[in-house]
Amino acid sequence: MKLLELYIREFGALKDKRLVLGEGLNLFEGENETGKSTVMLFIQFMLYGLPRRGHPFREKAISRSGHTAAGSMRLSFEGEEYQIERSFIGSGRGSEKLAIYRQRDGEKVFAGEEPGQVFLKVPREIFESSCSIGQMQCAGLGGEKGAAAIRNLLSSADESVDLGRVVKKLEDIRVRYRHKTGKGGRLYELNEEINACKLRLDRATENHLRIAELGEKIKEVALHIEKTETQLKEAEILVNEMHRVELLRRFDEMHKNEKELLSVQTERRALQEEKLRTAYIPTEADLAALNMVGESLARSEEECAEAQRNAQSVANAADYDGDAAAVGEKLRQTGENAVLARRLRNLRLGRTVLTVGAVASLVCAGVIGWLLVGTLRLALSGSVFAVAVGLGIGSMLCASKAKAIAKRYGKTPKELPAYLNACEQAYEARLRAEELLASAKAKQEAVERHRSYLQAKLSATLRKTGCDGEPTVENAKNEAKRLGEFLSADLALERRIDTLIHLVEKDGRILSIHDEEALRQSIPLAVGELTEEKMTRATRTKGLCEDKLRMLRLSDKQLKEEKISREASTENPLSVADRLEALRAEYSACEEYYEAVLLAIDGLQTASETMSGNITPAISRNAGKMMEYISDGRYTELKTGSGLAVSLSEDGTLLTSDEMLSGGTRDAAYISLRIALMMQIFGRELPPLMMDEALCQMDDRRMGRLLGLLGKLCEGDLQCLLFTCHRREAEACLALGVPVRRISLNRDEEA
Repeated sequence: MKLLELYIREFGALKDKRLVLGEGLNLFEGENETGKSTVMLFIQFMLYGLPRRGHPFREKAISRSGHTAAGSMRLSFEGEEYQIERSFIGSGRGSEKLAIYRQRDGEKVFAGEEPGQVFLKVPREIFESSCSIGQMQCAGLGGEKGAAAIRNLLSSADESVDLGRVVKKLEDIRVRYRHKTGKGGRLYELNEEINACKLRLDRATENHLRIAELGEKIKEVALHIEKTETQLKEAEILVNEMHRVELLRRFDEMHKNEKELLSVQTERRALQEEKLRTAYIPTEADLAALNMVGESLARSEEECAEAQRNAQSVANAADYDGDAAAVGEKLRQTGENAVLARRLRNLRLGRTVLTVGAVASLVCAGVIGWLLVGTLRLALSGSVFAVAVGLGIGSMLCASKAKAIAKRYGKTPKELPAYLNACEQAYEARLRAEELLASAKAKQEAVERHRSYLQAKLSATLRKTGCDGEPTVENAKNEAKRLGEFLSADLALERRIDTLIHLVEKDGRILSIHDEEALRQSIPLAVGELTEEKMTRATRTKGLCEDKLRMLRLSDKQLKEEKISREASTENPLSVADRLEALRAEYSACEEYYEAVLLAIDGLQTASETMSGNITPAISRNAGKMMEYISDGRYTELKTGSGLAVSLSEDGTLLTSDEMLSGGTRDAAYISLRIALMMQIFGRELPPLMMDEALCQMDDRRMGRLLGLLGKLCEGDLQCLLFTCHRREAEACLALGVPVRRISLNRDEEA
């Protein structure tokens, strides 16, 4: 592949710049910050686009003014010319467009493919590691870092990629896809999802079949409903006919009840005219009042007789002395009883005291007369005797008064207290007898008054019912019997009248909306056909149809609700099947990727061994020949040791130390290895070799030898793009006669 023309519409700091390239060595000259590195980045952009976000190349490629990276590149590949047009507009994710056109017919080709993959057959990383040598990338050789870079370069075509790390990353990827135990990783998760999706598909399929079954059942139920509705309509026609006949029968029954009502009303009026004496119509209340008053009067008469007998018994039971009671009453009224009792008691006490005093005086007089002598004896004895005589006289007077008092009552003083007490008791007995008799008389009078009241009430009740007899119990019983017989017969007639009125009114309300004459005109034809059996069968059929229709509608409702519920909650089997297929495809892809990772791990290990055994020696030989030419025979051999440390052979002596190799020598060795690696990777269809300030550490002689080497390589299939800020490369090419196309990037020279 060779680059023919670059057009930078807007890229980084460059804008509207067209660069035409030659097939061999192209020398881009320019001062610092004139865009040499930007041109290299533009070529990478055209081949592979912008790198991921956050990469420094991405920020450098997008212009700050228009947030754009755009341009075109013309190239030749396998005898055809193509033009690549690519643009990126915006910030962040932005919008990127890519198109590849064939020059001879302008047809758009390789749609959706990256130009680098199409024309170079390698990804961006391989291109950058083999074909693009940036500034200061030659200083990484020598020592442990240099050995690691060469080892990585020889094993993976990228000096920054460590094979051990790659294998470890692949191993991490393998673990992410499947654990050694088989119980983890993406493949395990996908398998679980596939199993769960299978269950979902089974449920969805089952529900889908059930929904279809419900749809068929709903159709069947709808047919049954239609058939049952037809049967119900036929039964309703018969029932309606039966109803019309029933209405006519009800009209006849109503007319019959009306006639019977008139008859019963006439019978009741006749009964009232026969049994009643007045215009007043007795009621049950009157009968109850008559019975109650009669019974009360009978009890009252018995109570009167009992009260009379009780009064007579009380009068006969009075047992007391009337004269003594009269004396006791007089004494009680005058209060003499207590006075006489007190006077007699005092007289008895005084008599007793005087008698005792008189006796005591006589005894004293005798004692004095016996003891004393002379005149004193006579005087004292006479005095005491006189006292005794006085006391005796007083006692006699008291006795005389007591007799006088007792004489008034014809008793002796000794009998008088007992007599007075007997008189008082007789008086108390008479009072008690009179009180009992008065109570008995009062009760008798009360009972007689109540009997009179009941007789008056009975008389009023009898007059109310038209009876002129005396208000006796017998008349009350007779009248109550007569009245009870009347009320019983009248009540029966009244109840019958009320029943007939209710029936007539009820039938009247129901039948008021129907025309009897119209019914009688339309019914006779159907009456003969509608037998009782047909009517019963039609009614039963109508009820059965209604029940069946209700059950069918309920079943239809339940089926529809179940169908709606299942439709709302059921997944589409096709969607689930698609998801299952997608999971299976993903599982298959992951499994293939997993197998590829295993193969990659095994392949890398095998490739590393092969690279160390076969390819690495070949690259080392080619790089050694180039290094021998560049050093003008000083270094005849380039080797890599066990630690992949670079060693150069000088006069049979291996030089490996950084102190023993200059910077220019290390750069020459590195460039030699890169060219040898590129030839090993790409074969005859070599990509352009781009070097940015890669010769700055070499002296003029080594630089000239390297340019001569590049000139010889460019005579073949190699195209070289060399970027420099010096003029010595151009001068060396002129001096050596190396064909070169010089491209200036300086602004003043452009002007």
